[in-house]
Amino acid sequence: MRHSTAPVRPVSRQGRRQHVRVVPTRTSAPLEPLKHQTQVKSLCLCPDLDLVNNSTTIPCFQCVFNASISLYSLTHSLTLSFSLTHSPSLSPSLTHSLSPSRPSLSPPPVPPSLPPSLSPSLPPSLSLPPSLPPSLPPSLSPSLPLSLSPSLSLSPSLPLSLSPSLSSSPLSPSLPAAIEEIAEKMLTVKHKILVLSGKGGVGKSTFSAHLAHALASDATKEVALLDVDICGPSIPRIMGLEGEQVHQSGSGWSPVYVEDNLAVMSIGFLLSSPDDAVIWRGPKKNGMIKQFLRDVDWGELDYLIVDTPPGTSDEHLSIVQYLSSARIDGAVIITTPQEVSLQDVRKEIRFCQKVQLPIIGVVENMSGFVCPKCKNTSQIFPPTTGGAERMCEEMNLTLLGRVPLDPRIGKSCDEGKSFLTEVPDSPAAAAYHSIVQSIQAYCLSHVTREESAG
Repeated sequence: MRHSTAPVRPVSRQGRRQHVRVVPTRTSAPLEPLKHQTQVKSLCLCPDLDLVNNSTTIPCFQCVFNASISLYSLTHSLTLSFSLTHSPSLSPSLTHSLSPSRPSLSPPPVPPSLPPSLSPSLPPSLSLPPSLPPSLPPSLSPSLPLSLSPSLSLSPSLPLSLSPSLSSSPLSPSLPAAIEEIAEKMLTVKHKILVLSGKGGVGKSTFSAHLAHALASDATKEVALLDVDICGPSIPRIMGLEGEQVHQSGSGWSPVYVEDNLAVMSIGFLLSSPDDAVIWRGPKKNGMIKQFLRDVDWGELDYLIVDTPPGTSDEHLSIVQYLSSARIDGAVIITTPQEVSLQDVRKEIRFCQKVQLPIIGVVENMSGFVCPKCKNTSQIFPPTTGGAERMCEEMNLTLLGRVPLDPRIGKSCDEGKSFLTEVPDSPAAAAYHSIVQSIQAYCLSHVTREESAG
């Protein structure tokens, strides 16, 4: 047995240079962290340590300790966080505790205000200590969500938008209860229609708004428009409701009304400015959608139209899951003629098929441009692969109609007005009315099928 040498290296801590000596340990062979020095250096984030490539360089005690705990937890199928924080001071007693001759390790004090991070894997150079502490420190709690990325740099005070306590995972035990509550809430809603598309910028929100306006043109019908595009809410602008706020009542949140029979709810009403960014992960989005469905006082509705963001991700899974017991009538798929859009729309159709969501039909938006003077049609986006019509034939779907390009549609949306009332005699307005009639006929047949089956 021999003593290993312990060189003195300068350590800069808070603008002061100190000298910390690694206490010699009794070992049968020199320490060997040099094999995986690059991996160790990439894991050790201690700003006060200057790792150099020599045989006596080791990561700080806190890193080795927490890495060992994480390895131990992985062998027991637990999901534990891997804290990369370090002790406020590198005392000789802490460095001496790294010696293999010591029988046990005692956890150092961990600042409770520092949030932990997750580590997907550990390098082979970090091995288990001879024995493990009987209890885990609070910073290694397994209750933290997996949505916190290891590359995410968090401040000591966790922002509200990323607070684990406010995040409700879609796999939480309270999910069946939430589905039952939402199903009971949706008993007063006759028809529920989702507007989907795998592609962004194809006009989902524009179509949703004009569908709501067209259905609400019948004064005997009660219509509501729900915007679940959490990160890009554009419905308040399109409906002319920017600056409006949601009010709390004894029966829940009160939606904002465009007309006496047309209600709107969007996260845009909860933002202090239309330019504010909503930087949320999936669990927070799921929680907000659940509140929209459960806590908003919708009242008696004939139609609830749900405008969704592009893709097949959190918002889509949440809305389908929460309404699984409420009998969704179906989804309207929006696309444009070019193949770039159709390629993503096919993914959306596959999504609907996998989650068993009925598809009412497909709407081809921006389908040609009708000149307001000569009435000739020009293909701004040529259907190089046959457009939506051929896709519907291949996938056995219904083509509800084509809406031509009209610059006045964009202008009416920017001004918060209904294009159907501003330019009622345009070809685009006629196409909208034809599509709305097809959707109404489908919903009526859907109710008839349910009554006959029941």
